[in-house]
Amino acid sequence: MSTSAETEVLARRYRALLRAYPKAWREQRGDELLGTLLDAAEPGRRRPNVRESASIVVQGLRERLGLRRRSPGAVWSEGLRIGALLVLGEAFAEALVVLYENMDQPAHAAAWYGAAVPVGGAAIAALVMGRTVVAAVLTGVWAVVPAGHGELPWTVMTALLVLTALSLADRGRQRISAVWLGVVPVTVLLWFGYHLLTGEFFRPAGVLLYPFALLLAVTAGVLADPRLPVAVACLSVVVMLDSTLHVAGPLYGSAAQGVPPVDLRPQTTVFAAITVVLLTIGHLRARRLARI
Repeated sequence: MSTSAETEVLARRYRALLRAYPKAWREQRGDELLGTLLDAAEPGRRRPNVRESASIVVQGLRERLGLRRRSPGAVWSEGLRIGALLVLGEAFAEALVVLYENMDQPAHAAAWYGAAVPVGGAAIAALVMGRTVVAAVLTGVWAVVPAGHGELPWTVMTALLVLTALSLADRGRQRISAVWLGVVPVTVLLWFGYHLLTGEFFRPAGVLLYPFALLLAVTAGVLADPRLPVAVACLSVVVMLDSTLHVAGPLYGSAAQGVPPVDLRPQTTVFAAITVVLLTIGHLRARRLARI
């Protein structure tokens, strides 16, 4: 095989690896990176080595997920938006479950339960598109849509507080990578998977999603992405509020009989401490990466 033919084979294989990068990035800088890779390759070489291939894919995924050097303020902003998406994803899964459980209800009652689904979907879409103010308004509507709760839905309320803070801080027009939308179907599958295994529905943030998210946040936050600890701190706040505050929602009737409005328990302190630790990890790691 001639040298030019070997170079073309190597270039084709490099292009396949470069698909790990976002399309817009490839259009702007793909040819430049490809030329650099080909210039550095020794004559006659036909395929990238394992280390080089892994490096291209990892860097491409980092770019696709937005893992670039950024200021601590940007890390907080992006981490909180991802955290809002996490809790909205769980709330959306919960709305689907409530609708599923009430399918045998009269049509007008099922319609009330199902009202949370389009509102929640619109709020999630607005957040991903960078319309944080719109997402905050829709989330506020979502918080009072009847969905079978006797208490305020702390998932939605936490997201509302986060989105409102971002809007007031004028950090509300930044998009989220569509990759993060994967948290929504994963959470829905967790809800229904738990039901199939146990016959019951339970909040995956407290039982399934939260422990794995916490482990991922600490590990990935220290090693690569400081946004994840900030995001999972939002889940910690949800779990803390769920176990501590029992406030009747404006359209849901009254809270359970005999349950105090504020129930301070040991786990309240534990989840509050975890929240502080996660935010500290994210902030310190962001400051360090900003200096690199």
